[in-house]
Amino acid sequence: MRLRTRTNRRWLGAVIALVAGAGTIASISPAKALGPPSTPQGVWVQPYNWHSVDVHWNAGAADITSYRIEVWLGLTSKATATCNTPCTSKRVDSANLTGSTVYSVKVWAHNSFGDSLLPGTATSQQTPPTGSPDPPTAVSISASPTAPTITASWTLAATGNAATYVVISARTGGSQQEWAKCYLAPAIVHTCNGNTVTIPGLTPGVQYTVAMWAGNASGDGMATNSNTATLATGCAAGTQYCLAVNGTTTLRTATGTASGLLNATGDEGSVPVVNQTRVQALRPANWRLALDEKPNTDPPDFFDKAYAAAMTTNASITLLISDAWFAHSATEGSRATPPWNNWTAYTDWLETYVANVVDYIGDHPGWRQPDYWDIANEPDDWSFGGENAYFSAADGPSATVANIEEFFNRAYAVIKGVNANLKVLGPSVDLFATSPAEGRPGTLDLGTFLDYSASHALKWDAISWHENTAYKRPPDWTDNPEESITNHVAAVNTLLDQHPSLLSPRPALIINEYGPPDRTVVPGWQAGEIAAIEANVANGVTQANRSCFHSMNHADDDTGMNCFEVYPTLDGYLSASDGASTYPAYWVSKAYADMTYDGGPASVVASSSSHPSIGVFATANATTSTLNILIGRHVSCYGAQAGWNADCGAWSPPGQPVAVPPTGSPPAITPPAAVGVPLTFTFPYGASNGVVDVDYRRIAMNNGETAISEPAWQALSSPTLVNGTVTVTLPTVADGESLVIRVRVHSS
Repeated sequence: MRLRTRTNRRWLGAVIALVAGAGTIASISPAKALGPPSTPQGVWVQPYNWHSVDVHWNAGAADITSYRIEVWLGLTSKATATCNTPCTSKRVDSANLTGSTVYSVKVWAHNSFGDSLLPGTATSQQTPPTGSPDPPTAVSISASPTAPTITASWTLAATGNAATYVVISARTGGSQQEWAKCYLAPAIVHTCNGNTVTIPGLTPGVQYTVAMWAGNASGDGMATNSNTATLATGCAAGTQYCLAVNGTTTLRTATGTASGLLNATGDEGSVPVVNQTRVQALRPANWRLALDEKPNTDPPDFFDKAYAAAMTTNASITLLISDAWFAHSATEGSRATPPWNNWTAYTDWLETYVANVVDYIGDHPGWRQPDYWDIANEPDDWSFGGENAYFSAADGPSATVANIEEFFNRAYAVIKGVNANLKVLGPSVDLFATSPAEGRPGTLDLGTFLDYSASHALKWDAISWHENTAYKRPPDWTDNPEESITNHVAAVNTLLDQHPSLLSPRPALIINEYGPPDRTVVPGWQAGEIAAIEANVANGVTQANRSCFHSMNHADDDTGMNCFEVYPTLDGYLSASDGASTYPAYWVSKAYADMTYDGGPASVVASSSSHPSIGVFATANATTSTLNILIGRHVSCYGAQAGWNADCGAWSPPGQPVAVPPTGSPPAITPPAAVGVPLTFTFPYGASNGVVDVDYRRIAMNNGETAISEPAWQALSSPTLVNGTVTVTLPTVADGESLVIRVRVHSS
């Protein structure tokens, strides 16, 4: 038998020895290869930075002495590197590589016979932009043993391009759940605070990893992944969520800080006026509205049904001036005239307007002067001109930051010139941003506004902004109001502290619109926003007003509106068909009003939630000897009945979105299952070891188009206190629902 060989062909590491004449196999033993190595297997590639890629492959045969790695763009080789065995990876770095590019990679194995006939191949992800930073190193996480939070730490790369921000992404099951961005120098407020960050809002009991990448003006670099960690719950063993209320710890007198309203009370003609009984039941503490001068009237006539309705309450009044300028300067079918087109015309009008309003209100018994004069509504949106914008498409681009700053300067001077005691607030921005880096290009942000104010001696009586955008801001981990509103209030206070000339006296903080358009109809979100605002009264928040939007949910209103004052919807609480039929969110605010005052003033008492997706607010009323608790669960804008909320996901802000997750669109949210939440409370009335009655009202979601009656009280339990304290398990709470809890001394 003849043994045939072929040159340039490999043998598989064994020699078959045949005994001549015997025709049998004598032995099989390992030996040197008789040809070049086989093609490297398992090749994969990961960009490291914009000019480097990390190439990986599986270990090959023992006789391989080296590997050659080539990086190609199309038919052109851009970079080459080699490594001697043992090696199964190599970083290929070359000035020939560029950012935002997808490369193909080839890996050849080499032994004494030469290179493998064919290379192992792979395609890279797109490299990060040219000039972006190298990935962070030493990324690690640890879970708190007592709360559902993770602490992440990292080290910025010592080489490569400097980073100006860090993005942190918390992931579970391969999906991004939460993410946030912190800024390095020259950040104004949302700094990274060294190299650690605590991540809230994650799901208790779930295992997470963190991906982290640095970025700069060129864009995001590549990510580095952490170890894994499993979240605690912060509650008793086996309990995912829990709440606590201490009725014996009084914080302050309840004033209904979050009970403010906007317009939407009805107007002249055949449209019904909002039911005044419904208005009075909400006990609004604040009301933000506009007064337009009626055309061709002498003396000037400013009568307005919304203002008249506000006068029937004890609400503080904020008067919005930019609406009046729109009514004055816009001709039929046009938008407002930019004030900077003719500064003299604008300031002359404003001086006359302010003086006439003051005189008109002074001549009407029962009418009160505005507590605040609000110069402009959402000036950071003015550059996005168009059919439904403040300015026309032609005029919008003229709304530069410089023009808007000068506009505030002139308006402030005019109002204070009419009467130095008039209180003026600003800037009432739509998008919360503390610096240009956080905002949209070419639009006003709070940091820039306060810098300008300090340099021009504009001492505002209140600083105002909106919490009504339907998406999170980059420094926020979640869009849960308990986390984001608290973060924003702290940021504004930090900005003010950086401008001592503005602090004598310290301006009030006013959230003059709260509630994103896709969530204002959801009871759980309404309750969560109230809880968040109340939690920040101690941090300077004095007023907050519910937002109003056109809504696709209120189809029974014919107009489809729930905002503008010609429709008597009271900011979406009521049906426009009669101005009286109530939607679920109305009963959340009605419960809040009852918690504030019922036969006598109530006191806000200490309350806490183990997780920011369940808000809690509590009061104790000595007149009725009642402990009152408002709870709202809010995870998605769909709530428990996924898909019914027509507004969910339908809204987007004008201009460029600034908070799209760096890894693309967030995953679709599946509403979580309803849960029974343990509530531990300390009761401040009666015997410390007595029996109490616990009742509840459930304010459930519906299809968003159906008015409901006031939910009935239902008995939960009658537990016995132990030293004034007891734990009860609440009825299951679904996403989007609100519960109202009432605790009283047991009635036999």
